[in-house]
Amino acid sequence: MTKDKVEEMTGTIKFHISNVITNDSSDQRVYVKNDGKRFTDGKTLKLKTNTKYIMRIEVSPSNKLLNAIFVNSIQQTIIDIGGGKQNSYVYKAAFDTNNVHLTGKADRDTLILSCHIVGVGVIMVPVQTKYYGLEYSRNAKSGSPLSSIVVEYKEYLENNDRTIKITRAEVCTMPSKADLYRSSPKKRPAATAQSPATLMKIKREYSHERMTLEQ
Repeated sequence: MTKDKVEEMTGTIKFHISNVITNDSSDQRVYVKNDGKRFTDGKTLKLKTNTKYIMRIEVSPSNKLLNAIFVNSIQQTIIDIGGGKQNSYVYKAAFDTNNVHLTGKADRDTLILSCHIVGVGVIMVPVQTKYYGLEYSRNAKSGSPLSSIVVEYKEYLENNDRTIKITRAEVCTMPSKADLYRSSPKKRPAATAQSPATLMKIKREYSHERMTLEQ
């Protein structure tokens, strides 16, 4: 008896989330807090309550069509954008946080993104999240800017049975201002390179010049 060949296919879903521009702010970026080992995940997505967000979804390969998307169990309207880079297809959706509660100081919530992919099934992505009130908007705008939420999966087909396995789920960020400062070669003033003996010499020369001027 021969064993049926196992077919293996891979796919990727990228979520890009941004704020809607308002009169109060033109910064569309969403930020991520690095929590280390304090919670289940090392990174926390920072969202504001009573806010509308735009989500750009890239699905690859492009022949794997997005049929529906749910955010926290609420189905969102999908808009087809068209072909993207690297054999992907791009969609757009919007969701709001009008019915979510503030996250406690030492707590974390979960943003659940559910994608229905034609011919694949449902891929559910739980993202560790903290919700801030509008009065704490400054807190929601600190940290590292979100680049994308990346999900990679493998699709196995054997004996007409289909199995989906998530191989990567990661919140990717862009460098923060602090990261850029730390990586800059000009982050330290030249004076810190002076030895104590050199600094004493500078002090003596300064004192001598001051005495000369006073005379």
